[in-house]
Amino acid sequence: MSKKGTKDAVIAASRTAQPTTDHIVDTITAQKYIGVSAGTLRNWRSRGLGPRYIKYGRMVRYRIADLNKYVEKHMVGGRR
Repeated sequence: MSKKGTKDAVIAASRTAQPTTDHIVDTITAQKYIGVSAGTLRNWRSRGLGPRYIKYGRMVRYRIADLNKYVEKHMVGGRR
């Protein structure tokens, strides 16, 4: 398989694969994953709230594990 073919296969697989807990996602994916807008995530970051995140220069990324922990922390009612 050529280099381009390999790269295309990796990109296609990453789009269809279920994220693992150590998977790192961008803000758009994170907003869909936890059900809030990108603006809300941005606001939370500026106020020191919300899920933990990673900064690479100007890029912001989230680990699925951190998104899961954030959601779990804010569960209300019912039994665990």
